Amino acid sequence: MKTKPSSDLQFGLLCLPEHGPISVLVLALSWLLVVGCSGGRVQSPKVPSERQLATFLDKSVRAASHTAHANSVIVTTKITSYTQLRGKVLVEFEVEEQILNALYRQISLDEALRDKGWDPAAYERARERVDELPAHERTKLVEIQPTVKVPPRLYKTLFSKDEHYTWTGTCLATQTDDGGWSFSSPNPPHELYGSVMTRQKLPESALLVDSEQGQRLIVSIVDHQREYADSVESTYRRIENVLVSEKESLMSATSPGRVWLGDLHSSAGLVKVRVTFVEQDPENRTVLALVEDKEDPFQRFVYEGALKTVRNERSASQNRANGNRERWVIALATSSSQSYYSHHLRRLIGLHQPIELYAAEDGRLQAVANSDSAMWSPESTSASVALFGDRLAASLLKAVVPGSQWSGTRTVQSSRSEPSGPSTRVTYVFLEHNASDNSLQALSRTTPGDEWSVSGHEGHLIQNGKERYAWPIAFTSEAKFALLPDGTLIGVDDKARIRLEREEPLSPVPNLVQLARSAVASATAWEGMLIRENSGDEKVVLTFAEVRDEGVYVRAMLERVSDPFSVETLIGGLRLDNQNRNAYSISLRSAPASRPRSTRSPSQLAQSVQFRVALDGRTLYGRTSSQARLMLTKRESPTTYADLTASGFAEVIRARLATGAAYKGVMLPSSSRARVPVTLTVVQQNKDALTLAVQISSPKYPDEAPLRLDGTLRQDDHINAFAVQLRRSSTNPVRPFGSTKGNVIDDLQLRISPCGTLIYGTTQRADRFVFVGNRTPFPETIIGERLTDAERDAHALLKQAVPEMEKIAAATRALEQTIGRSRSHNTGRLCQDVRDIEISIRKLRSLSKKSDGELSAKIQKFCVSVNKMLNLIDDISRKMKAGQSVSENIAEIRKIAGEHILPVYARHKEQFELLDNRILTVGG
Repeated sequence: MKTKPSSDLQFGLLCLPEHGPISVLVLALSWLLVVGCSGGRVQSPKVPSERQLATFLDKSVRAASHTAHANSVIVTTKITSYTQLRGKVLVEFEVEEQILNALYRQISLDEALRDKGWDPAAYERARERVDELPAHERTKLVEIQPTVKVPPRLYKTLFSKDEHYTWTGTCLATQTDDGGWSFSSPNPPHELYGSVMTRQKLPESALLVDSEQGQRLIVSIVDHQREYADSVESTYRRIENVLVSEKESLMSATSPGRVWLGDLHSSAGLVKVRVTFVEQDPENRTVLALVEDKEDPFQRFVYEGALKTVRNERSASQNRANGNRERWVIALATSSSQSYYSHHLRRLIGLHQPIELYAAEDGRLQAVANSDSAMWSPESTSASVALFGDRLAASLLKAVVPGSQWSGTRTVQSSRSEPSGPSTRVTYVFLEHNASDNSLQALSRTTPGDEWSVSGHEGHLIQNGKERYAWPIAFTSEAKFALLPDGTLIGVDDKARIRLEREEPLSPVPNLVQLARSAVASATAWEGMLIRENSGDEKVVLTFAEVRDEGVYVRAMLERVSDPFSVETLIGGLRLDNQNRNAYSISLRSAPASRPRSTRSPSQLAQSVQFRVALDGRTLYGRTSSQARLMLTKRESPTTYADLTASGFAEVIRARLATGAAYKGVMLPSSSRARVPVTLTVVQQNKDALTLAVQISSPKYPDEAPLRLDGTLRQDDHINAFAVQLRRSSTNPVRPFGSTKGNVIDDLQLRISPCGTLIYGTTQRADRFVFVGNRTPFPETIIGERLTDAERDAHALLKQAVPEMEKIAAATRALEQTIGRSRSHNTGRLCQDVRDIEISIRKLRSLSKKSDGELSAKIQKFCVSVNKMLNLIDDISRKMKAGQSVSENIAEIRKIAGEHILPVYARHKEQFELLDNRILTVGG
């Protein structure tokens, strides 16, 4: 800071070099002003005088520099300002000195040349450019290179005698104990106190550049260097004029749309290539080219190159054939690890070494690679088949339009020398294309007819950048695709090559997000089959109960059609990120139960299940972590559901189980199949505490006390399942209802049906209850009339026949897998499956002969279909021994299994379960 009051006293000081009358007056006025403002007593800070500073400078600074002391004298010393710095004073001063003897300083030759208006860097640039010229031109310029001898030391006059020189400086002054001042060393100027010398001190070899001799030398050097630089420039202009025709020929040969055919000596051997030039920048003389192996279009690289002249030392191979003449060349190169090749296929590629192209006199291109030369010829149909620039973008946009479908093969290949591995059919469907960012959504199916072998792909269409000419369709799943001129779509993924042809387009593709949200809308029901690999299939219903936060939370119920007591709560959400929404966009898992239940899981899903919505929105395909599969169809019937949301269904439960509500029903004890009529009465309900008490009595045991149970309503993920948890009341009599029959009930869990009309109950002992209001009829499949005699006979027959049919169905599935995996059909597994079928067939025939009627006829017809399949298997064995084709037999076996064995078994099993359920609930 500049001079101001100290921090303690808060007063100001006007610093003057000598205290005359005026300064005394100013000091007095300053003191009065400060005292008047602050009311305190102040003192003026002390500062050094100019005389003290001058004495210090003369004794310390000048004494330390012999040159300055001997060749100059201080004329005046002037202090320009003081600044207080924590007890010290920063002094800024100005010194004027007179030069007693002329002084000189050493300079460089470049500095001397710049003083004459010549930039020596221009000469250095010319020398560097000479190295890029042809050898014979370089030799001529070396001969005229300047050779002027320059003295080792050049000097320039810095100060003349009697010249005055003014300089400024700063120093830090500290007051000593005796009242004097000590100064830190100031920073004197380099010009006067640095590396300068007098005439007597100059070396004998010194040359003064401002002398007549020095001027002549500097001018001579400038002239030589300028002449040399001009010669280099003129040589370059002359060479460029000579090579301009070659340059124009190369630029014309590599213009967009030009296609060349020829050989290339690659790292994999001699390869016939097709080279399409796709981009050119005439200003920067750069080109882009797509290099393809004509016999293997999967080997394709984008090369980037620039037009330049070739140096002698780098062009020995082409100079031998062209008389040691410098030539224009387009040097093409590409990275050996281009990102659009998977690591699995990269070692197959040989087209990655640099290529140099020269214009030949006969209109062809000379290609040099791996020190070998080959001649390329233009393709006659270049203009009609080349895809480049806007034409390529238009073709790609047409190929990936939403709804476009491509089918073909996916072939595994591990190396160039090895034969191709197994090929599988694959279908790609492009679902979405966002024009704003060129993002793509696609779906692929790797097994025809298998709606579960589906994968979603997220990617983008590369419309800018060199990568678009090799693999312009890039997916994050490591799959890359390119469109060939003949309309074929080829691609590579992490393990295989893909070749696809366009098929008929699909109907308009729906919005995938809306499709998924519509599928899980609250009260939407889906019904169909749960398919397991090693056990029987069964009918299930999936009901979505609640969706929150636009699908972040989804809750659903999965039930067996034949067993309303078997229900599983699933929770999860929609996976609407780009890749998952194309395929399995609904992810659910079994909700954790707070206490064990006796009900069986309808699907035995293990941990999780993912669903895919078919593009028509009418089918759900699910796959579970336990390898089970689901195929469900949206239920179109106008089923009336209650409000299935957590809060809404809680009100439904409270309303159904209000205080005083009474329901009639039946009990199916776990220890017997006897039907017991029962009545459920809600004794008390506390809505605030979500607690309630019920009692169950039976008119069949009027003398026994009712069973009293207390419990709560679980308002969690299980609200739509067995949400009411009850325990036997501690005040219940010692011998409550049912105890005399050995059916002591300690707990009960209640579930309200989605329609809100039925109440199901179950215990840990597997006792089952069904209750219904007095005015609500019991559903026929749960509680209804007793079986007729015909139905009873059918039930008895199916009870023995269905297990045998189930064995046949399981063995049939195993046979399908066996004959599809191997051509060696006489395996132990195949024989075992056939033996199992034959044993079950004998039992079915015996059962059908014991009874008459339509059902027996259907069973006999089922046995005939199975025998046809067994005969076909025997025929396969005979044809295999004779070396004949068995494909027709395999196709016929699969047809019989898919049309006459598995569906018939499923229908009979469903019929038996419905009859059996009526016996369970009605009692026969």
